[in-house]
This record gives sequence, structure tokens and C-alpha cells, in this order.
Amino acid sequence: MISHRVIAIVVNYNGGRLLSECVRSLLSQSRAFDRILIVDNASSDDSLEAIEAEFQGVDILRQPTNIGFAAANNLAVKADASADYIALVNPDAAPRPDWLAELLKEAERHPDTASFASLTLNTSKPDIIDGAGDAYHASGLVWRQGHGQALSGFRPLETRCFSACAAAALYRRSAWDEVGGIFEPYFCYQEDIDLGFRLRLAGYDCRLVPSAVALHHGSAITGKDSEFALFHGHRNLVWTFFRNMPWPLLLLLLPVHLLAQIYLTLRHGPGNQGRSIGKAFIAAWKALPARWAERKAIQRHRKASSLDLTRAFSWWPSSKR
Repeated sequence: MISHRVIAIVVNYNGGRLLSECVRSLLSQSRAFDRILIVDNASSDDSLEAIEAEFQGVDILRQPTNIGFAAANNLAVKADASADYIALVNPDAAPRPDWLAELLKEAERHPDTASFASLTLNTSKPDIIDGAGDAYHASGLVWRQGHGQALSGFRPLETRCFSACAAAALYRRSAWDEVGGIFEPYFCYQEDIDLGFRLRLAGYDCRLVPSAVALHHGSAITGKDSEFALFHGHRNLVWTFFRNMPWPLLLLLLPVHLLAQIYLTLRHGPGNQGRSIGKAFIAAWKALPARWAERKAIQRHRKASSLDLTRAFSWWPSSKR
């Protein structure tokens, strides 16, 4: 196997015991990381103290405030200019020992592919799939492929997927730098979809590596249906659509996108969740002039055709194709 420098990045915010489990799994890889870097977003718990007491060979970048998942990852990448590959791992994920080795094998087989998705399993029920790469629907909705399916019956139709879920993923550094890394105004949620979309626009593919397995709690820290998660997740869905969808697909799919927004709002009802989504859409639309200016730069450097993108999109309202 060709020798490459690989850095593992973990963004922590009050990760507690989950952070220790994550770091233990990273230090147990059959192909060792060249560097493990934790960016801590001003945690108030004792998660960092536990890491320093139990583990050696782990670097920590402490932030005075919570700068968000997006900015923290970019900060870590810039802190290691010599890395050939970037592994992003959430504190609530624990890759199995051959995870990195399997990802690197696939990366060597496909030198023109920019990102590699893991097969993540539910930590409490490891016979159930948490995700097998991310799907992007033509309406702008997203989901984790295979989520909730039994592992025993999982047979991916192909190993290509739209983008990698950053809970446990590998990125080629050269491609990461080419598209500018993660878009920081997202703060968190859907930033990996936006990154994957921009990598596709730049002409790169994404591959699922079913042999690269990680256990994942899934939104264990922020909460899957918390007001925070709903606001950022749905605001960023709108931004991703308008920043990245090329003409003429933008015009063609805009009515579908608007209908999807209405559906999401109605599905969550008039309570706190519905209000959070409503606030998200208002915030998203208010910021569209800025997103539109960014869109021009993204589209100017686009290499993929609209036809290429339509082949990568999901067109059915389900992850099962």
C-alpha cells in the first residue's frame, strides 16, 4: 500500500464518554493515523480532561467559543498542511479497527474519487444500518441511504453515493482544498451534503465502502429533533439547493423544492418543531442574496454537466431505489 499521511479530525462539544470511546477506536486502527486532532468548541464538561488522562498522542485545539462543526474542521485541516487525506469522525462514532485501512484501499483503487463514505451501524443495535452514504433528492431533501434497514439484508445496488456522511468519512486533501473545504456559515448540519455537492460539481465522485464500518449513535450530542438541529438542518437545506443547483435544473426543480418545504413544515405541525422549521426557512430566505453571490463562484468553476448531476440525484421519495 502506498504511504499517505492521514489526519483524523474530531470536533468536540461536551462529548463526554462518547469522545473517549471515539478516540479509543481511532487509536486502535490497524493502519494508524499519522495524527489525531481534536478541536474542542469550548466544552463545559470534563471530556477533554478524560482524554488527557487516558490517551497519549492526541493533539487538542481548544477554542474559546463554540465556532461550530464547519469552522472547526476547516481550522484543523489548515493546522496540518501536509496531510494527504482527511478523516472526519464525530465524537459519537467509533470506527472498527480496519476502518481506515479499508478506506485507503478504496482510495488507491479510485484515484479520481474525492470522498469515501462508511457503512455506519446503530451503536445500540449493530445489526441495524445507521447510514450507507448520503442521498440527495431532486427536491433538495436528503437522507442517509439504508437508514433503519437490517444489516443482514443490505445489498447496495452500487457503491456510488451522492456524498459521504461526515460522521465517519475520508476525503482526498487535494479535492478538499480545490473546493474550499466546508462552508462555515452552515455552523453545523448539512455541511457535508453541501461539500459533497460542490465536489460533484467539480467533477469528482463519491464511493460507499461497505467494508469500512463505524458504529454511530447519531445526533447523540445535539439531539436529532431538537429545535437547534431542526433550525440549522432545514435552513441549510435551502442554502444547499440555491448555492449548488445549476441552471436549468434550478428552474426546473424550484417548484418541487418549494413544495418540499411546505411538506416539511406541515409534517412537524404547529408546535415548537414546526415553528423551528418556519424560522429556519425565514432565515434561509433572508440570506439568499449572500448565498446567490456565492453560487456564482461555485457555478463558474463547475465541471460536471447537468446530466451528470441528474444521474447522481435520487428521484424517488425513499432511500430504497
